[in-house]
Amino acid sequence: MIYNKREYKAYVRSLFADASAEEFENYEREIKDSDKKRKMLQKQIGETVTQLKTEQDEQVLIELNEQLEKMRAQKAEIIPAGELSLSRFAMLSEEAKKYACTSALLNKYLTLEIVKNNPLKFPVKENGDVVVDIEALKESHLHELAVDIRDFVHNYMEAEGKEKVTHANYFLDIYTTVPTIYDLNHSIDKYYDKARENMSDYTASRHGIKTVERFPKDKLQLVRMMTSEALDFESNCMGHCIRRDRYVEKINTTAEYYSLRSDDKGKPFYPCATMYFDEGKLVEVVGKSNHAVSGMPRIKAIRSYLRRRFELKNDNELMSSNDIPHIDDRRFVIAKRNLGFIPDKNGTYYDLYNMPQNQVVEFESCPITAHNLDYINKENIATKTLWLQGNWTPDLVEKLNKFRKIDQLTVAVKFNFGDVQTLDLSKLKGVKRLSLSSVNLRKINKIIFPKDIERLEMGSVDFSLIPELDFRHCYKLRRIEMRNSDLRKTTSLKMPPILDELDCSYAKASPEMGKRLNRLQTILKYKAKIRQSLNIKKWLSPLRNRINKTIGI
Repeated sequence: MIYNKREYKAYVRSLFADASAEEFENYEREIKDSDKKRKMLQKQIGETVTQLKTEQDEQVLIELNEQLEKMRAQKAEIIPAGELSLSRFAMLSEEAKKYACTSALLNKYLTLEIVKNNPLKFPVKENGDVVVDIEALKESHLHELAVDIRDFVHNYMEAEGKEKVTHANYFLDIYTTVPTIYDLNHSIDKYYDKARENMSDYTASRHGIKTVERFPKDKLQLVRMMTSEALDFESNCMGHCIRRDRYVEKINTTAEYYSLRSDDKGKPFYPCATMYFDEGKLVEVVGKSNHAVSGMPRIKAIRSYLRRRFELKNDNELMSSNDIPHIDDRRFVIAKRNLGFIPDKNGTYYDLYNMPQNQVVEFESCPITAHNLDYINKENIATKTLWLQGNWTPDLVEKLNKFRKIDQLTVAVKFNFGDVQTLDLSKLKGVKRLSLSSVNLRKINKIIFPKDIERLEMGSVDFSLIPELDFRHCYKLRRIEMRNSDLRKTTSLKMPPILDELDCSYAKASPEMGKRLNRLQTILKYKAKIRQSLNIKKWLSPLRNRINKTIGI
């Protein structure tokens, strides 16, 4: 269970406008009160019926029968909770309905992932309750998945018809066979892929836009989106939430929405970055799937527009300006990050594409798209976590090895390996921890892992084209996580020599592979207990000798 439920509930509420959340909570409270009252009356009716069976006084019997009739009449007037929820749900506003459906999905999938697997390593109480660090949650991949779920509910209801969704558990009924939040995310991607197949991109990309500036050398143009149809196209192509009601309601009033798009004659104007201003101030700059903007020509185009708009002389002024952030500071920090302005471990901002030549800068987290690595002075960057976004390139490992230091390499959700068949990471140096959760392996049939890694995380990965996973050459590898992964067609699993932990919870595997994984996990658990016992004995031995000397034995 979640220990700090109130804070966690407030986090879910923060994904929506307070009004819609409050409206749904009132609706939910009415259902609970009705159910509680009905159960209380049922209990009183049962007690009265029992009393009638033993009562001898005729006058008391008459009074009890009258009470019984009244209570039964009251019970008949109360609509059963299930029926009441359906009738009251229809009266909710559209935003409250979306909140209801999103909450139901998050309560099942997000809460389950946090409580069962605890991927962010939140503190756990003695009774097993997880203490959620809300700020860490907001900065994690789980927050991105939660936002994707929220946007999916909105987009589905807009596209399929709001009247189709008749109750809060509507989407839970659709995805009854989906076990985890990562599987749900894959199902959502399939829904969007199918929706895109039915759209005429050429026509849709030109609707509701006004060209603000052209960059002919780079075949780019900056357009202002003026209609909800334009926001729909942007959202479909970019995989983010700008088509939501809260954005549409503000269009051409307090808010301005811009899209950096391709500018090829006779082709669709495909978006590659989105900007959002409110009350004249910058709120967001995002690339695909809310990631950093990919490609230096695109970054330069956006930066140049922002400099002119806010009358700034150079990128350094843009990076350090306190005049342009929106009141929602966190989103502006993400906008900075997506343009390449990253804080070091002390909070000082640096421009990734204009790093100091004679100074090593240490970052806690450094999000970079693969195609931007050529423009970064990698030798002077040391980072605890490199969050890699975008698409695979043939020389990617070689570029990563040029960084001064990378402790953990996290490949972002939806990272695309394209048509690569053999993923060779054997030459990756210095990385102690490698995370490949929810990535798109596509055609990969073989993975060669780095020999120096100490921990490997591969949550929600489809290994259906990979018959063998070989870790024997990874001499330092002590922990492997393959939670929620598909291993049904993996027939061979060769383990490293000093493995301490193996986590295959919720993994799909063939019966034979399932038995082997269970056996391995059991052996490793006994190994850990033996090691712990030996450590205790080592600790107790000198203490016992000291006590014996003290008492003269």
